[in-house]
Amino acid sequence: MSSYSSSYYRILAQEQRRLEQERQRRLLEEQRRREEERKQQEEMARLRRIAEDKERAGLTGQLKERGVEIQRQEAARHLQELRQTLEKLTTRPEGLFKECDRIGLRLKAAGTKELSALTERIRTLNEQARMTDPQPSVRTKQAVREEMTQALSEIEARLADVPPDLQQICAPDLNRIRATVELVGQAVSGDLSYYQLALKNARRDLAQVIESAEKRRNDWQVRLEAERAVIRQMIVTAEIVRDAGLAPDHQRRARTLVSVLEGLFVCADLSALQPRVPQLREQVARLRGEFDALQQQNDERRFVLERAQEVLSEMGYRQLPIVTEGITGVAPARRLHFLTPQGEAVRLEFGLPNSFRAEFMHPRTRGKPARAVSRAALVASCGNWCADHGRFLKQLEERGVSLSELPNSRVPPEAGAYAELLVTCELPEVVSEEEFRSQHQPEELRKRQL
Repeated sequence: MSSYSSSYYRILAQEQRRLEQERQRRLLEEQRRREEERKQQEEMARLRRIAEDKERAGLTGQLKERGVEIQRQEAARHLQELRQTLEKLTTRPEGLFKECDRIGLRLKAAGTKELSALTERIRTLNEQARMTDPQPSVRTKQAVREEMTQALSEIEARLADVPPDLQQICAPDLNRIRATVELVGQAVSGDLSYYQLALKNARRDLAQVIESAEKRRNDWQVRLEAERAVIRQMIVTAEIVRDAGLAPDHQRRARTLVSVLEGLFVCADLSALQPRVPQLREQVARLRGEFDALQQQNDERRFVLERAQEVLSEMGYRQLPIVTEGITGVAPARRLHFLTPQGEAVRLEFGLPNSFRAEFMHPRTRGKPARAVSRAALVASCGNWCADHGRFLKQLEERGVSLSELPNSRVPPEAGAYAELLVTCELPEVVSEEEFRSQHQPEELRKRQL
């Protein structure tokens, strides 16, 4: 042994399996707990949205009723214009007159959807009436533009009234119709008949798109929930790595993934979700694999650390209340410190993966002067630690831990620099080997010599 040495530790295969099974069990329990918490939070958020929607519905109910009344009045005005048009016809289409009477009776009791259908039917009848008249009246462009403006307003109102979930389902088709409406809205000259036809087609397409989206809504929702379930699992996995990861790089990547996934989870556009989910799943899986490997190494390190504490305590070494970390590899190393029976110190450093370093040091209480001790005394105390080291290794092996020393890693006691270790506790006086022997029972001495 020496004042400084480096080794690699290994534990028994059966202990490795046991530790990994326990780790997987704990991880599964934590994942289930977090997923359940997220589901509860999502349910509470859904109930809040329902309550807010009901409140909004109550506030807008009167406005809707007023809108229906205005729409009814507008339909009645169009119907009156139709009657006037029919009165001017040289050929009296009795069938159109009768249908006008039926529409007039239904207007007063019609609901919103029926009002829209009746208004559309009145418009159709107006077109039929103009086609029936052998000498149609000449309308000015201004009158045509007024009709187009009215039609534009109705289509824009219908577009604004499309529910958010249906907007996500048929977003491309709605965008195409919006583009047509915007184009017609900007028309101030040219052939207005072209724009009239475009509006007519836009109104027809909008009705078909909404009807199709309503039929696809359930399937869309099922697929959306399936994607969200996958995203929820990825969020939980990334949160576990973020909160329990040992490597700073793992924590940083996990924080980024959680942020991205949280934003994706609230997205209701299935077409935007589907291409992103496979890419993120690959990133989360890669991070989880690296996290698992490091956690497995950390569990093995904890096992070795606990065995080392047991062995040194039984050998008469007193652990100091100092647990520090040193940077080695991808994750911090754990350092334990012990007082030797002669009042000096030993630092044990356990790194990842599987590295072990031991260093003999000279302790000093923080805020107090260093204890007077000669270099010869330090070399002698280090020699005692070297003598104990063989028994330390043997008892570790009996507990399932083996240490393999790296070649040329030893620093002999007489060549050691003996770094100072600052402690916060009171230290005993340095004793010589002879004093130590005289102050301890023969049984304790016998144990040290084994």
